[in-house]
Amino acid sequence: FQNKRQTDLWLGVDAHGLNIYERDNRLEAKISFPWCEIKTVSFKDKKFTIKPMDKKSPDFVFNAPKVRINKLILELCVGNRELYMRRRRTDSMEIQQMKTHAREEKARRQLDRTRLAREKQLKEEAMREKQELERKLLALQEEMRNAHEALMRSEESADLLAEKARIAEEEAVLLRRKSAEVDAEIQRIKISAMKSDEERMLMECRAREAEMMAATLLEDSGRRVEYMEKSKHLHQQLQDLKTEIEVLKVEENQTELDRLHEESVTRGDTKYSTLRRIRSTSGKARVAFFEEL
Repeated sequence: FQNKRQTDLWLGVDAHGLNIYERDNRLEAKISFPWCEIKTVSFKDKKFTIKPMDKKSPDFVFNAPKVRINKLILELCVGNRELYMRRRRTDSMEIQQMKTHAREEKARRQLDRTRLAREKQLKEEAMREKQELERKLLALQEEMRNAHEALMRSEESADLLAEKARIAEEEAVLLRRKSAEVDAEIQRIKISAMKSDEERMLMECRAREAEMMAATLLEDSGRRVEYMEKSKHLHQQLQDLKTEIEVLKVEENQTELDRLHEESVTRGDTKYSTLRRIRSTSGKARVAFFEEL
């Protein structure tokens, strides 16, 4: 808008009053007219007039570029001034009761909101505590499970160690037994070696004795050959004597038995060969032969 000097200015309408701003600065107001000092506002065509409460003060007049803008300014001024005056007007008993009730209702709602907020906060804290407890419970269960698994592993390790100890003990027993057997075998080998030495010495002694006996037997054999030759010579002489005796026998003096004996001797029969021959047939044949005699 413009003042009487045709200076371009800005008009600001708010809850406290009217403010005038320079064209180049709309942040800091140069002049302000509070609603409590303004009596009426009106316009005619482009001319806008504001009458102050103080009769001694001149009217505040400015020109708007358009009538439509004056209508808008008037509506803003009337509305804001009415609200300003209503806020400062003394309320009736009914309005005061309604405001008191409204304040109480507001306070009650505020208490409810506070209570609900507190309950919500407590519920959230309880939920957080519950979640924390559940997390700790899960962690504790996990620790217990890990501890149980560790215990199981330790028990298994203990069982394995016990089994290994038992196997080691058995192996130690076997090793001791084998060691004893090896020691016994070594002793047996030593004894066998000693016996072998004794047997070797005994065999050597026996060999020497056998050599001596062989030498003796060889010497005796020589004497025996000589004896056999002498005996053979004597036996031949004996046979010659027997022959001479037989020749000297008188034939008429021989009996039948003597003749049969000579025939048997000539055939080479003896009493044993004769018994074998006459017993060689079966009993039935011998009986039949007996019957035929």
